[in-house]
Amino acid sequence: MGEWFAGDERSMDEPMPDGVLVEEIGGRWAVRVIEQGKVVEKVFEEEEAARDHAWRERLRLNLGTRPDGRLSGPRQSKE
Repeated sequence: MGEWFAGDERSMDEPMPDGVLVEEIGGRWAVRVIEQGKVVEKVFEEEEAARDHAWRERLRLNLGTRPDGRLSGPRQSKE
C-alpha cells in the first residue's frame, strides 16, 4: 500500500483533500497528486526520483508535513 501524505480520512461523499501519494507498482514508483479534487499521476523508474517529485509537489501545495507532524521529504541517503 502507498503512503498518503494528506489530511485525515474522509468519506466518499466528501471532496478529496489536497495530498500526495507515493506507491510502488510493479517495480516502478507512482506519485499521485490530488489538487482541488483532481488526481494527476506520474510514474518514475527510481524511488528517489519519485520521492523528490512528491516532496516538491507537497511544497507547491503547502503541505509541509505529514498528519503525524513528521516531514515527508525525500529519503536521506545513508553514507
